[in-house]
Amino acid sequence: MKGFKYPHPSAYRYLVVHNASYLPLSKGWSSFRIDSDGVLDTPHGNCTAGDIAMLWRYKWTAEQTAKQLKAAREKLKEITSGTKYKMLLHTADYLNRLVKEFSD
Repeated sequence: MKGFKYPHPSAYRYLVVHNASYLPLSKGWSSFRIDSDGVLDTPHGNCTAGDIAMLWRYKWTAEQTAKQLKAAREKLKEITSGTKYKMLLHTADYLNRLVKEFSD
């Protein structure tokens, strides 16, 4: 090949990943490995190709759950700050005192 001296750095990194069974050469990936079955071994556990494929779904589910939790907290705050709630607590307290009075 005319003008060919060295392989492109990306090609070199790709070959390193496949030949050495580990991920990029940066410090953040130094403790990660890909075993012979194609499972990613991490310091926090193992990760299969299916796990990685579903990562977007896990993140979406977590986002939706966070939104629902926020809405539920706002609704609870709305319910517990109203006068109907205070009247309900007062009535429950009154009924508890009546029951205690009758049972004594």
